[in-house]
Amino acid sequence: MPIPHTGGTAFTTHTCTGSHIEYPFRDLGDGATKVYHHAMLGSLSSYAPLSDDDEMTAADEKPTGSPFSDDANAFYVGDSPTVDQDGGLVSYDRMFANVPADRIDPLGLYAVTRPGIVHTAGSSLSAVWYAASTSKSFTNSPSPTLTITVSATRSGNYEVGDTVQCQNTDFWAVTAGGSINTTLLIGVIATKSTHTFTVNNLLIGASLITNISTDNSASGYNMGLNLRDIEPASINAASFMSVSYVKTDTPEDVALENKPTFFASNKNITLLLNNFSVPTISQFLDDSQDLVNKGLEAETIKQWRGNIYEKIQVKGRYPLMNV
Repeated sequence: MPIPHTGGTAFTTHTCTGSHIEYPFRDLGDGATKVYHHAMLGSLSSYAPLSDDDEMTAADEKPTGSPFSDDANAFYVGDSPTVDQDGGLVSYDRMFANVPADRIDPLGLYAVTRPGIVHTAGSSLSAVWYAASTSKSFTNSPSPTLTITVSATRSGNYEVGDTVQCQNTDFWAVTAGGSINTTLLIGVIATKSTHTFTVNNLLIGASLITNISTDNSASGYNMGLNLRDIEPASINAASFMSVSYVKTDTPEDVALENKPTFFASNKNITLLLNNFSVPTISQFLDDSQDLVNKGLEAETIKQWRGNIYEKIQVKGRYPLMNV
């Protein structure tokens, strides 16, 4: 192996004798974050580490002999342990790194505890999981039938044969033994075509509707599934790791996200949701239906390099409830 020739230099100014760039997260979709490595040589007596806030620029602390262009977004993150060389010299790896970009790492299925539901069955849509219509109509041929189209994010939990509640934002004028104005009808989904449903066998209470004469709704209908009581359960949720980075000298002050906690109306922690809990049944189910990602575990923080810290939280979507 060739022996480095110092040419009489005392190496009191530590000098870069070799280099390479590391891309630590290229395989995770981040090809921009770099760790710059400098193979350094200098006298042991003049060795000292840099400050975490030093930048890799000629105006700041870019090593003498570095082949890299200035990068003001690359900060000193440490040296490898020094290795003794002849003549009172030491060699070591001096590193500068960018603050990595936020990213999502796949994780797979993750076991979570889904809260249960306790509700009082009744006519109010506050006791159901519902979707607002994007279009609506009715017909009396061959029998009173509602046609309801809902958004794509809300149609997946309704199937043919489901008993649903349909709410008019104003009222229907119907015949069910006599003439009645009603805001609520109970029916059964007869057909489903993409996001459009027909609902027939319409009832008010136990009375079968024989005619719909008027729809006074200006803005649409709501269609909801009757909820049954559900016990808390351990289920598998599709999950991922949300990874982000922060540069700080006080990691103890970094705000971290907690995992969801459910509270009863008396402020005690609970695993049973109702119309007065936080969140309510509707709020929790709306988030599930709208594919809202939630923290499945509390966020953690640990040192990555230098004073750059990595925050990680397991996140995912609670599976839709089979209500």
